[in-house]
Amino acid sequence: MYDKQLIEEIVAEILKEKKVLREKNKPVLHVIHADGHKDELIEKLESSWALEWVDPTSIDGSESISQAIFPHVDQDLFVKSALGITDTPKSDSFAKLVRNGAAIHFMLDRSMEWIHTQPEKVPAPYLSKMRAYEKELRSYHVSILKPDEVPPPPNKKSDSPFYFNGKLLNQEEINKWPYSDIHISQKTIITPLARDTARDANISITIEES
Repeated sequence: MYDKQLIEEIVAEILKEKKVLREKNKPVLHVIHADGHKDELIEKLESSWALEWVDPTSIDGSESISQAIFPHVDQDLFVKSALGITDTPKSDSFAKLVRNGAAIHFMLDRSMEWIHTQPEKVPAPYLSKMRAYEKELRSYHVSILKPDEVPPPPNKKSDSPFYFNGKLLNQEEINKWPYSDIHISQKTIITPLARDTARDANISITIEES
């Protein structure tokens, strides 16, 4: 006669070991946030990344963090990070990560969606100023993600928001590209004007191997 409880314990242990193995095979992404609260986007991140939560007050600049994400970035952190102001734990931790050369992702809060639209009520000079801050952040190699987007793991191409699937990369495509990096195939044709525009906008073009 089989010991049902023992079998369940063995199955649970096997599943646990498989989960640990899957996590080991995922790249690490440090989530800069004071608490480990999970929402739909965080759960989406977990499908491709091994998440490690970091309290911004604990970052002293000596950590070996290569990939970091700030979830739900509001206008306060957005502007202060662009201007180099470090009077809050999050803006201070951002500055330290930039100085350490970490790859940083800003996951914008839904309250910031208007930056990428054409809101009628927002004065044009104000919108222009906010987009200038975005350009400044991109010059620090910060990836600006819309509220429903998550950063792809390294070397993941086809479903990556950083990967351009078109056959021709021209100036128009560069002008509307929202990130600091654009990855293309070896077969993609790049116009000279697109290269110049990308350089002026601090957008890095990476040609992926087939």
